[in-house]
Amino acid sequence: CNELKHYEQVIDDLLAHGIEPVVTLHHFTNPEWFEQSGGWMRSDAVQIFARFVKFVLPSLLALVPVCSFPFRFLTFCFGKHTIFMAIWQEIACLV
Repeated sequence: CNELKHYEQVIDDLLAHGIEPVVTLHHFTNPEWFEQSGGWMRSDAVQIFARFVKFVLPSLLALVPVCSFPFRFLTFCFGKHTIFMAIWQEIACLV
């Protein structure tokens, strides 16, 4: 995947210059492909986003130890006991 290779190179470049990046898979905006498919309003949004995380996380965690997930955003928008918990259950085993 070219996009993933691009970010792996960005991380390598930052590390080479003594900068430890933090990988953020969601920061108040959705990935374009996710938004165009309906975003968090889709009934299968949790599964789709979790599949995305499961795809990119292993490569990125091999380079940097810290990742940020959309929990704060999801809790704010949907409450603690709905999508937030479902996503945590889907991807908690990855970190």
